[in-house]
Amino acid sequence: MRANREPVTAVETHSARPWISARFRAGSEPVLPPTDLELPTGQRTPAYRFFEALPAAISFTAVGLVLILPFVDAMLGAVYVLAIVGLMFVRAMLGAVDVARGFLRYRRSARVD
Repeated sequence: MRANREPVTAVETHSARPWISARFRAGSEPVLPPTDLELPTGQRTPAYRFFEALPAAISFTAVGLVLILPFVDAMLGAVYVLAIVGLMFVRAMLGAVDVARGFLRYRRSARVD
């Protein structure tokens, strides 16, 4: 279908990432993405390692409490599990509301066309 046309250029794609679309411009050198990504390149400090491992420690502790807490105190274990179930229920309801709002927004925008 595009046999008689030039290759797709950055102007036709309207790319939000000019360093990628610049690769398609005829006669230009490819432009690489920025190199200042704020990632440490040298030795990692102990504080960096601590905050790097913190999300995993919190996750494993939350799962471990489900297994260990009932043996320590049954009532406390039940409250913990019910709190997790309640939190998941609230998140599911918020997700359902977001889906309904997105569907209504989709219907409104489809009417415009």
